[in-house]
Amino acid sequence: MSPIRRDAEGTPFAARSWESLSERLIREAQERGEFDQLPLHGKPLPDRRNPYAGEMALAYEMLGSAGVAPPWIEADKDARDGLARRDALIVRAGRSLPLMRRTLHRDMTAVVSRYNDAVLRLNASAPGPRQHRQPLVLSRELAALDTALDAGDAGDAGRDASQ
Repeated sequence: MSPIRRDAEGTPFAARSWESLSERLIREAQERGEFDQLPLHGKPLPDRRNPYAGEMALAYEMLGSAGVAPPWIEADKDARDGLARRDALIVRAGRSLPLMRRTLHRDMTAVVSRYNDAVLRLNASAPGPRQHRQPLVLSRELAALDTALDAGDAGDAGRDASQ
């Protein structure tokens, strides 16, 4: 004599296989309307395949499911963050006093160094040259910082003279 199978509520059932059990549970959930409020109800599922992934498509899909991006994408995010920090530093220089020059230069040197490290990682691991970025030249970035600092200082001098 085989033991009687019961579902989660304790109701006895006789299923020939686990597949028929799962089908029954899905059918009962459909009857209760549990699938009616799903985001894509009645619409086709979106095509998530990347036509450019090629032989790496499965690997990218697995990484995406795990919430992880390929190393070159992470490096590109770091590079974009470095550019945003550089831009913010130049804006800050435009509002700063010349006394801050040494501090701003030190901060810009650190930002350029981190950006260039990210660019090296990106360029070494990106699938092709279209994803590559150019490293920043520290002397050019410091010159842009000085220009913004001097322009801000000239604006302050003009405001002081008009008062």
